[in-house]
Amino acid sequence: MPLSDVERVVDEWMFQRPLKYLPYCRVPGLVDLLDFLGQYGLKVGVLSDYPAATKLAALGVADRFSLVLCSTDPEIRALKPNPRGFLVACKRWGLSPGEVLTVGD
Repeated sequence: MPLSDVERVVDEWMFQRPLKYLPYCRVPGLVDLLDFLGQYGLKVGVLSDYPAATKLAALGVADRFSLVLCSTDPEIRALKPNPRGFLVACKRWGLSPGEVLTVGD
């Protein structure tokens, strides 16, 4: 199978088709939590090993994150748990690592 066909199938089945189901998977209270954090001016971001922007949009919460990074971004190019992505987030936010709380999935 040509690489372009493999890439198309992976994109469709891993990144596109699941989007319509994501709203049903949103944890109750997520929007309330994100709004609560925003009221206190806390910056909330996402660092994923896969592109997350379309998933956050499908969940209806994309506008509640000030930063969305992917391990494959040119500035990062390292999968978690490599700290490079977290350090990029700190740099963009103007914070030291000691000022950032990380919550994993």
